[in-house]
Amino acid sequence: MRLIIYLKRQTIKSPIYADDYDTKTTMMAVKNEIIEHCSPLRRYITLNLNDWSLTIKVSDLVALEVQ
Repeated sequence: MRLIIYLKRQTIKSPIYADDYDTKTTMMAVKNEIIEHCSPLRRYITLNLNDWSLTIKVSDLVALEVQ
């Protein structure tokens, strides 16, 4: 299971994590939190998922997917 972030010019994939209920719940929570906090007033969002961290520009974000 991984989180895939689609940006205007690239696609970023998180590391693959175990496919279990806790991982899916965590990834869905991260995805929903990003969607909730995206606004024209924010410039960047930082993702923290276990040992993986990423800062993305909100204006470049196209879509998120948990796969």
